[in-house]
Amino acid sequence: MINMIEKNGIISMYIHEKKSKREIARILDISRNTVDKYVKDYKACLIDLKESGTTYESRIYQEKLYGKPKYERQVPNRSVFIGKMKDIFDELIEKDRIRDEQLGPNKQKLTAAKIYRVLKERGFQVSQSTVERAFNRYKDSLPKDVFIRQEYDPGQRAEYDFHHVKTMIGGVKKTYHQVTIAMPNSDYLWARLYHDETRTTLIKSIIDFIEYSGGIFEEMVFDNLSPLVKRYAFQRKEKIYDEELIKLSTYYGFSIMTCNARSGWEKGSVENGGKFVRKELFSLEYSFDSEDELMAYVEASIEKINKDKLEAYELERKALKKNDLPRYVYAKEGLSIVNVYSMTTIDNNHYSVPERLVGKAVNYVKTTDCVAIYDGSTPVAKHPLLFGKGNYSTDFKHYEKTLKKKPGAIQNSVLLKGAKSEVKRYYEAFCKEDPKKFLEHIYGGQIKKPKDEVMDEILMRQLSVFNQLIPEVTSLGKD
Repeated sequence: MINMIEKNGIISMYIHEKKSKREIARILDISRNTVDKYVKDYKACLIDLKESGTTYESRIYQEKLYGKPKYERQVPNRSVFIGKMKDIFDELIEKDRIRDEQLGPNKQKLTAAKIYRVLKERGFQVSQSTVERAFNRYKDSLPKDVFIRQEYDPGQRAEYDFHHVKTMIGGVKKTYHQVTIAMPNSDYLWARLYHDETRTTLIKSIIDFIEYSGGIFEEMVFDNLSPLVKRYAFQRKEKIYDEELIKLSTYYGFSIMTCNARSGWEKGSVENGGKFVRKELFSLEYSFDSEDELMAYVEASIEKINKDKLEAYELERKALKKNDLPRYVYAKEGLSIVNVYSMTTIDNNHYSVPERLVGKAVNYVKTTDCVAIYDGSTPVAKHPLLFGKGNYSTDFKHYEKTLKKKPGAIQNSVLLKGAKSEVKRYYEAFCKEDPKKFLEHIYGGQIKKPKDEVMDEILMRQLSVFNQLIPEVTSLGKD
């Protein structure tokens, strides 16, 4: 093998210095056959150079004439991926192609791992890396998707998407639903965690985003979410949107746009942005003492992610349509029967009401934040909105008559389990053996330090906090 200097030395001495091939070989101490090879290559390439019709072609031949010598490395084919094994591989690839033809776009794609498992099940001795290399060669041979880059004016477009996030809250595994809204013009990302992917969450998150932005984008782009697209008409060519979302978009003045089915690239900013946020925030940090700590962490982390985009975002905010309207109020009204536990069930969760209403029908209004319950037109209870299924929101004041009659019922009640930690701590420390004393405190007034009881500093603080909670209970009034 010779290097580029030796190659150009051969050409220079032969062409410009008119030396013989034998003399060149002696001077450079190389084989005469090597000299003969590069002289022949030079003459053949020189003819091509003179006949080249474009600057590009000329450049190629010039590089071939004077550039580094190139050697073709002969790599023996030692792959075991031949014969019957290769036939089965091609058979599986063909099944994958036929499925795509019959089903259209789908996410049931064949993978290298699946091919590897099939080959192993059929008794072939092959490594997964060998199968992966063959599969990658196959994918490289396919036509590549081409995307058309999009540009949007400031304030023109916001893209909406959901992602699942798994966390540990107080040692308990819990799944949240991450709403991400991306602004393609400024590359700014807005993200919050919610408890589900229902219509209520969809509406609440849009309202939260509009209030955060201080203005309204011209259009918001969504997947074909079930809370948004209620049904299809005219052979699935027309999408019928949820009435509440139509009201919301009309109220604020933005257009609803949805992607084509299985076409996430049509809102690529939020597809990529949502996955980035989830990995950036929760790949290492996923365990939190409380939900409040989790929410604070998300808000602070999103600010860090957007630190370098603030200037562009502020310019985009100036282009938004101003929002001078009061916060949109989404409300769902209904009727429910009060059961023997003095609770009414709304969307699979349970809310307490005054015990005098047992067996009666009550009206309720459910908003994005709370549930208000009425006896006719008279308000009788108000609770924070519960998420999920089978959860309870209770109020001590609703059970005064029953608890005074059955004080022992407090011990294992959902009332006590759902109470604030300060309340439960005080009960366990001083009233577990005498629940009547606990009820006197709840319905009577300030708690005093029990006589002959030794209280540590922590309990003293808890007692102080508990005393502050009592007015919240008693001020709600009695039935």
